[in-house]
Amino acid sequence: MVVLIAKSLDEIKDYIDYAKCVIYRVYPDEIRIRVGRYGIRYKPKDDKDRDRILRWLEELKQVKVVIQVVNTIADEAFFS
Repeated sequence: MVVLIAKSLDEIKDYIDYAKCVIYRVYPDEIRIRVGRYGIRYKPKDDKDRDRILRWLEELKQVKVVIQVVNTIADEAFFS
């Protein structure tokens, strides 16, 4: 699957109304957010900015399915 990288977080926010599910993963220096086929690797300016984005994702749970990814594994290895 290909994820199309958006230019800005605002573009992702504009598209969210058309998606059913938002997926995100937190890394030490960035937050990756995927909405449908579109995604962004958001690099927070500081801890306050990081907290703001995480609060926004938490608030989205009121109207969208929001899933935090904590790890990945190949499909064939999942049940083995």
